[in-house]
Amino acid sequence: PVNNIYIFLSYQLLCLFKIGIKIDEIPEKYGYSDLLEDYTGIFLEPSMPFIPAYESIYRSEKQVMGNTTVIVKKFYENCGFKSSNELPDHISNELKFMEFLCKNKDEEIQWKFLSEHLLRWVHNFCDDLSKVADTGFYFDTAKITKIFTGMEKFAMSTKNLYQKEVKFF
Repeated sequence: PVNNIYIFLSYQLLCLFKIGIKIDEIPEKYGYSDLLEDYTGIFLEPSMPFIPAYESIYRSEKQVMGNTTVIVKKFYENCGFKSSNELPDHISNELKFMEFLCKNKDEEIQWKFLSEHLLRWVHNFCDDLSKVADTGFYFDTAKITKIFTGMEKFAMSTKNLYQKEVKFF
């Protein structure tokens, strides 16, 4: 990833998946009670549509606290990152970790985490979220996240392309 202010700000925006932000920080066009109702319906109620915000579930484990969760937790520990009270493979922690890496300008670890974790599930999560969101906030955030991580994936692929040694003869 390019280490600039746009990426840093984008990851901060994406960390707003957590409702634990201050009321005065929510853009005025999104009503707090509507946001809370949408959040509860999408992420907390066990009835459908329920969108699990965990990498382990999207990566075929079909449970939380599985092998993926443990691997992500070790990734964080090796980098000195402290995750929130959510499980390590929750979308908010993974995005917060990317913000942490951008601040520390650790591009090699950013690429590794993106390719081994975030990019393997986040697009499916965003597709699911945008289908069930009742508020523009979660719909917009899902679309922004998908576009932004898609740009990261493209940047990663072009970086790998240019790093390969080309032999003509």
